[in-house]
Amino acid sequence: MKVTRKTLFLVSGGVFVGAFVIYSYLKIRKSIQSKEPFSRPSPNPQQIHEESKSPLEEHKLSKLNPLDKFEEFEILMTEGTSEGWDIVKENPDFKVYKKITEFSPVAIIKATILVNDTTPDDALFAIWDGGFRREWDNVLQDFKVIEKYSENSDMIYFYAASPFPSIVSNREFIQHRKYRKDDNGILIVYWSAERDDIPVPEGWVRANTIISGYYIKSVEGGVELYFISQNDVKGKIPPKLINAVAPSKAMDWSRKFRRACALLKKRRLG
Repeated sequence: MKVTRKTLFLVSGGVFVGAFVIYSYLKIRKSIQSKEPFSRPSPNPQQIHEESKSPLEEHKLSKLNPLDKFEEFEILMTEGTSEGWDIVKENPDFKVYKKITEFSPVAIIKATILVNDTTPDDALFAIWDGGFRREWDNVLQDFKVIEKYSENSDMIYFYAASPFPSIVSNREFIQHRKYRKDDNGILIVYWSAERDDIPVPEGWVRANTIISGYYIKSVEGGVELYFISQNDVKGKIPPKLINAVAPSKAMDWSRKFRRACALLKKRRLG
């Protein structure tokens, strides 16, 4: 078999991409491990649990009637650092927090964003409307409503394309989605849905949205948006790697969301 220069180029390119992905993974893993204390003796797990239980964790452990997603979101939104949230990034108009509970190794990410010169209704439209969402949020590929229950409640499908599909599989999502308005603001929640009639494409992985959502509140000069996300992408990706990159994804999303609100206002003004 004759080995051409083109063949050598393709092979070497594939090796380079693979090496780059492995290098990135090891670098993040080393960074995570370097932050973990090794010399400190391990405290009693029961003692940690007793000291750090939040109202939401107390409720889950008591095995009471399950909270609906609106109630769960509201508890997570109002919790502070005393309930186990670590501050990842903080500035006057953007804050990111991270929390890991005993119920899942996947971190819950919480962010608050100030968006100037927009309204709660425009912010809701930018998030909820499928046509406009596809324009500015390139993570949501093939976004579509697959079942509609009411004007404010439906089931959606989308997938997140992998930059290296031969190494990391595409992730697809099927989610319930619902919003409600009250005198204080607009609350949108998402959680995974089961659909046996929608098979997972070969080589893909169906992710699990434990809880996700947004709370939009009017403030002087614009809106304040609370964002919560806890997604288990499944497969072989280690939870520590997911937890390491999730805060940066929240920051990327907030920048795109601000631009989307500005674009929407420009279009409304003609």
